[in-house]
Amino acid sequence: MKFLFIDEVTYSQKNPNFLGVGAILIDSSNYVKFKENFYGAFNGLGWKLKIEFKGKYLFSQKGDSSVSVDKRIDFIHKIAESSKAKRNARYTFYFAYTFKGNNTENYILLLRSILNSISKPPSKKRDKNLIALHIDRRDDLKEQKLFIECNKGLMKKGYILLEKPLLISSSNLTPGIVTVDILCYLKSWDVLNPEDFSLFYSQLCDINKKKLEIIRKIISSLKNVKEIQS
Repeated sequence: MKFLFIDEVTYSQKNPNFLGVGAILIDSSNYVKFKENFYGAFNGLGWKLKIEFKGKYLFSQKGDSSVSVDKRIDFIHKIAESSKAKRNARYTFYFAYTFKGNNTENYILLLRSILNSISKPPSKKRDKNLIALHIDRRDDLKEQKLFIECNKGLMKKGYILLEKPLLISSSNLTPGIVTVDILCYLKSWDVLNPEDFSLFYSQLCDINKKKLEIIRKIISSLKNVKEIQS
């Protein structure tokens, strides 16, 4: 059985038309270790449980102001490192993005792109082609439309959807969604740079250069990343 966790990211400061949708696909056999690693890192962070951790808090004092930026960076490093198992990837991170605005139509477009990109199940024996979806809630998403889109896309890949997509309100009690939120934030920094990166980099102030270096170092530690531009 597989779990697919989905969240989205916008970045109005850099580009108001940007929308990214991210997902992690993880086998149920890897989920226990994934969750243990998340809470091991989270407990070491010392973050208040009632305040949701978000990727956009990485370089600020927002959220739990008692936690330093260095501790936040270390926490996200550990989250990225948790994508690695002993022999292969513990999960695959998918990131689809467009520059057509943050609206329902583009969200569905990106969701389709991810569903079209996920790997097929290894077989149909037992529950190997069963998949459960957990999606961070959006006010503009109609549950019935979402169910039809997801069910159709997953059937094409050979999966059987467990009941229907579960729309949830993210918190620190939803480590799958929080992890996707963090990775989406990192990838949004990565893709929202001009193609001529050397010229762009030379124009950055020292603080932003350091931020970008940290982000790209964390991204490089991810075991398996699939990027999709729609």
